[in-house]
Amino acid sequence: MPYSHSVVTALIAALAAWLIIEKGFRRAVLGRAVGLGIVSHLVLDLLTHGHDIVLSPALPTPKLGLGFYDAAPLAAFFVELAYGILCWRVYQGSRGLLTLIVIGNFANLSFLSSPIPGPESYLAGHPLLVVTVVSVQIVVMLALVGVLAGRDDFNSNERLRIGRRISTGTGC
Repeated sequence: MPYSHSVVTALIAALAAWLIIEKGFRRAVLGRAVGLGIVSHLVLDLLTHGHDIVLSPALPTPKLGLGFYDAAPLAAFFVELAYGILCWRVYQGSRGLLTLIVIGNFANLSFLSSPIPGPESYLAGHPLLVVTVVSVQIVVMLALVGVLAGRDDFNSNERLRIGRRISTGTGC
C-alpha cells in the first residue's frame, strides 16, 4: 500500500493524468476532472483509512488517516456517498449516472456494516481474493461511469460554450 496509497504517489499520478489528458490528448476539461478526481480520492482516503497512508513510499512514517472505516464505518459510507453525489452535481451528470453512483455505494454497504450480509463471508481468509474483487469492482464502475458520463457530454458542453461565444461575437 505505500505505493498506491501515499500522498506523493497520488499527487504525481494526478499531475501525470492531467498533463497527459489535457496536453497530450487536448481534452482540458477531462484532464482537469481526472486530476482533481485523483487528488480528491486521496482526501477521501485520508478521511476513511486507518493510519496506513504515508507521505511517500520512501518514508514509512508518519502514517496518516482518520480511520472512519474502523471507528465509524457508516460515517465513511455517507462521506463517500456524499462525495459521489457532489461530483455528479458539479459535473452536471445524467440521472443514470446518479443512479449508478448511489447503487455503487450501496453495493459496498455490507463491507462497512457487519449486520448487513454480503460477500464478505466468502472472501474471509482470502486477502488476495478481496483485493481482486475490489479491483474488478473499480474497473467495472469506472467503465460504467465513463459510459454514463459519455464523451458526448463533454463535447456537447464544449459546443454549447463555443456557440455562445460565436453568438455574442467573442469567437471561439
